[in-house]
Amino acid sequence: MHLRRGFLLLLVAAPLEAVASFPLLSKIDIDKARIDAEVAKRFPVEVRWLDTLDVAAGNPRLTLLAASNRVRADLDLVAGRRVLLQAVRGKLALAGALRFEPKDASLRYAQVSVERLTLHGLPDALAPEATRLGAFLAERLLDDLVLYRLDERQKAGLNLAGVRPGEIRVTEQGLTVLLEAAK
Repeated sequence: MHLRRGFLLLLVAAPLEAVASFPLLSKIDIDKARIDAEVAKRFPVEVRWLDTLDVAAGNPRLTLLAASNRVRADLDLVAGRRVLLQAVRGKLALAGALRFEPKDASLRYAQVSVERLTLHGLPDALAPEATRLGAFLAERLLDDLVLYRLDERQKAGLNLAGVRPGEIRVTEQGLTVLLEAAK
């Protein structure tokens, strides 16, 4: 009888001891190379506006802005009117904060704002209006864009540890996602 009780105690205690020996999970670090690779998979991004204007953004180049806790993206743009088949090329620089989306365990752009938009080959009279329209479209096109998604192993580890992503910090090397107790 005592042997059986001791065996049961061992079966229960061993897994608890193993879990207790894991280091406390307090953050997830994601290096810039991994972020760059994930973002590259999501481009080019194409949108049609009012069934007349096609806009494509591609070749993303990310810059981590640790001081402001934002991520800047520099993109190549091509915009063309479907009817005339003429294209305008340009460059777009925008920056945004990051947020965690629990539905798909992703880090997404938030509060995106255009820092610079340059369009080449436009008549001077159209340039200011096209720049305003381009900035408007770019902010809507890239707001909520997925920059990184936690993999199944990371999600399982968070669940096992009873934590969830909290504050996201932009560092010189990448992103640090601080973890907090799951509610």
